[in-house]
Amino acid sequence: DRGRAREHLLRAFERGTPREKSTALELLGASGVSEDLPLLVRTLRGGGDVLLRDGAAAGLGSWEDRGDLEKPCGVKGDRGAEITPFDALVEAASGGDWVVASIAVESLGKTAPGGVAPALVRVYDAHGGYNDGDRKLAVVEAIGAIGSRSDDKEIEELALPAFLARAATDPDARVAA
Repeated sequence: DRGRAREHLLRAFERGTPREKSTALELLGASGVSEDLPLLVRTLRGGGDVLLRDGAAAGLGSWEDRGDLEKPCGVKGDRGAEITPFDALVEAASGGDWVVASIAVESLGKTAPGGVAPALVRVYDAHGGYNDGDRKLAVVEAIGAIGSRSDDKEIEELALPAFLARAATDPDARVAA
């Protein structure tokens, strides 16, 4: 039964090892129970264990109902206003840990509407360090995924072809491919 499975996942999050907690967060996201969104967003935004933040980002990326991710979820941002799960993913995509950032970008590529594309382009442009190749590659893939869900007009409005042409000249061969 779904309720018992959720209880087990919440218990694993409370009492498990970091790896078990991370897996629980991913599975809570896949289960899509809206009461779990604040836990996922708070964990993603927290400065704590990277493994937990990875699990929260991945959980949001496997969320089925995209509409849930566009609404405030009861978590306040740095300015005191409630934020959406998409806001938390964009924030994590720009964050200091490139692994969490890459997973957050990948999750945005799976779930976000086209309107997130400009924020992803800013993430791409702002990060050119040695460890940012994975983040930049994730942005290119996410933009491609968003483009595949968009109509021709939106693709042009978001300037996705121009971005992808620019990314094709990135010095990192993985990103340029």
